Amino acid sequence: MMSHSLARIDRRAPRACMFALAVLAGFSLAFPTAQAESLPERTELGYDVYFGGQLIAKASATVDWSDRDYRIGGKIQTVGFTNWLTEYRGDTESRGVLNGSGFTPVSHRNFGSFRGRERLTEVRYDTQKGTEFTVEPEPDWSELTPLPDNPGQGTLDPLSTVIALAFSMKDGAECRGSYPIFDGRRRYDVVVEPAAPRALEGGTYGIFSGEAATCTVADFRRLGGFRLEGSKYAETARRRDAYVAKLGPEGLPVPVRIEVHTDYGALVVHLTRYKGQGLDLMLQQES
Repeated sequence: MMSHSLARIDRRAPRACMFALAVLAGFSLAFPTAQAESLPERTELGYDVYFGGQLIAKASATVDWSDRDYRIGGKIQTVGFTNWLTEYRGDTESRGVLNGSGFTPVSHRNFGSFRGRERLTEVRYDTQKGTEFTVEPEPDWSELTPLPDNPGQGTLDPLSTVIALAFSMKDGAECRGSYPIFDGRRRYDVVVEPAAPRALEGGTYGIFSGEAATCTVADFRRLGGFRLEGSKYAETARRRDAYVAKLGPEGLPVPVRIEVHTDYGALVVHLTRYKGQGLDLMLQQES
C-alpha cells in the first residue's frame, strides 16, 4: 500500500519541478563574454528530474535570442508512477528586449495542468502602465498569505531573474545577488551566492563529467501569495544548489545538475541533452 508520505511528496513534486525549470531555462544565457549577436541563436537543453531517488519528470528548455530580443521557454511532464498519481504538465515562457548593458522583460507566461485542472498566469511589463498580471482561475485568497501592495513593482519574473544573474556574471564574476521576484501569484526575494566548486561524475544519469561551479540559493524570503499551510518539504530545504559548467570549448555554461535537499528527500535534476554552438549531446540510455 502506498504511504501518505509518498503521496504528499508526489503532490508537491510539480511545484518543485517548475522552480527547477525556471533556473534551467534562465541559466542557458549564463556567462556571455561577448555581444549577443556573437552567441548562438538557440540552445536546447533536456533534463531528467528525480525526487527521493525516483524519476518523476522530464523537462526541456529552449533559448532563442538575437542582438535585440530573447525568448526563453520550458516544458515539463511527469512520468511513470508519478504521472499516474499526479498527471502534471507545465509550460513556461518569458520574452524580453536585450541591449548592450542588460535587458528589459516584456512578458511572462506560466501554464500548468494538474490532474486535468488547468491554471494560467500571465505577467506583462509596460514602461507606462507598470507591471500587470492575470491569473486563471482566481486563487482562493483565504488560503494564502496576502500579497503586498503593487506586488509587481520593481520585480522580475522567475526566468528573467536568472538572466539578471547571468548578466552580472558575464565578465567572470561569481554568482551573487539579491533579486525581487513576482510570478503573477507569489511575491518573494531570492539571494544567490557562490559556493565551492564540485567534481561531478556522469554516465548513468547525466552527460556531464568534471568540475562545475556552484551557485546556491542562500535565502528565500516569502513575501506573499504562499499557502498558509506551508509545505514541510520547502520549509526543511537545507540546500538549493545549481552546478554550472561548459560542455565543449565553444559551449555556453549551463546547469549540469541541480539539487534541493530536504528532510524528506532530495530533488535532483540531471542534464541529459545539450544542443547548441556545434554540439549535439544526449545521454545514452542503457538497454
